[in-house]
Amino acid sequence: MLHSRFTHRRYPATPPYTPLGQLIENSHQACSTSAQIIIDLFALADRHKLLTSMSVDIIHILSLTTLFEAFDSTNEDESVAHRAKVNFAQCCIWLRDFSASWPTASAHKRFFEGCK
Repeated sequence: MLHSRFTHRRYPATPPYTPLGQLIENSHQACSTSAQIIIDLFALADRHKLLTSMSVDIIHILSLTTLFEAFDSTNEDESVAHRAKVNFAQCCIWLRDFSASWPTASAHKRFFEGCK
């Protein structure tokens, strides 16, 4: 939503004015950091075999994170794109694992299989 072309915001014309490009970069960095933290939490839960006891809301969070990583995998910065591709692949594995017991995860998994 932060990058939506339908979101029109008015920025003050006087200091402390922040250029739109800087606002976009800041919002992207916040999203990227959040996605990485979510993936780190999933990895920790997976390592301790806790993913099977998580709620269905987790699927929604994982799906949003997967979507952001798919978006970031096309980043011009090769290191960002590589990290996002690795994270995207791991998110798809978790969605596949969840899909065995949760139909919602299966639907999300099929959607992201089309993104590869």
